[in-house]
Amino acid sequence: MKKRFIFPCGLLSILIAVSGFAASSFRPDAGSYVKGVVTQSNRPVRSVWVIVSQSGTEKGRALTGDDGKYYIGKLAGGSYDVVVLQDKQQVYSGQIHLPEDRVFNISITPPRALRRR
Repeated sequence: MKKRFIFPCGLLSILIAVSGFAASSFRPDAGSYVKGVVTQSNRPVRSVWVIVSQSGTEKGRALTGDDGKYYIGKLAGGSYDVVVLQDKQQVYSGQIHLPEDRVFNISITPPRALRRR
């Protein structure tokens, strides 16, 4: 006759309750990131820095890819200043509020010399 292990019911219910509590209490910060696309004349802009700061302190930055997309994570909810640098020159400044502005697309205007009149 084989011995069977019987798991104590009390211990099983405690494990289920604890694992359910841990899963339900884990919520990532609602404003934990900002992402978007930087465009100029409806075309993606690559290799520009998108920088977010709060109270004068930089909180994150990202370099856009060939598709103009950027992603900056590990941000808390709140208001942030956003700056875009192209060739070390500021070409955009604005403000976002997380978590509402998690997706924040940025359209920069062409330099004045390139604008058509």
